[in-house]
Amino acid sequence: MLVRLDTLIKDREMKNIKYLFKDRISKRELEDVESAVDLWEKLEERDLLGPDNLECLKEIVDTFNPQLVNGNNVSFGHGPGMCHTGVNAVPIRPAHSGPTELEKCVLYLSKRLGRDWKFCARYLSIDESDIEESESTHRFALREQIHECLRKWLIKNQHLNRSTMLNVLKDALRQVGRNDLVEDIDNQKYNF
Repeated sequence: MLVRLDTLIKDREMKNIKYLFKDRISKRELEDVESAVDLWEKLEERDLLGPDNLECLKEIVDTFNPQLVNGNNVSFGHGPGMCHTGVNAVPIRPAHSGPTELEKCVLYLSKRLGRDWKFCARYLSIDESDIEESESTHRFALREQIHECLRKWLIKNQHLNRSTMLNVLKDALRQVGRNDLVEDIDNQKYNF
């Protein structure tokens, strides 16, 4: 549900939502928040959002856009830590559970992919506009450009199981001649 809400929240609403948390998150940290997912992470770090604590989400939805829930088949409840989007229940990952295997891959690739990243992104069917947006947002930070695009890819493809996503990612790496990174992923050699 968090990812679904991220896609539904408009930029102008995001600015207002950030203001809602000005007393709970420092001004400097709020300036770094560019998306709802970034905000969810900040809230999780402070234990303001988690499997048994959805009050912040309810506050956001109730304050800024109650139609977000009603018009998009999103609801809260039905068990601790469960949010519902349409038919499927989506568990919220605990705030301190550590990165998943795919997130470790993304962090590792952000560091190691280098100049091949745009070609890899295209093999992953990442929109050219997303690639350009990442470049302009993080003009002098190549690793951030790569990380942002791969994170968007993860979010866009969250409906796939982890194994399939990992295979698609490895296929894209093979297409750009980065078999060394495929081998590292297969052996789980993540040198951060």
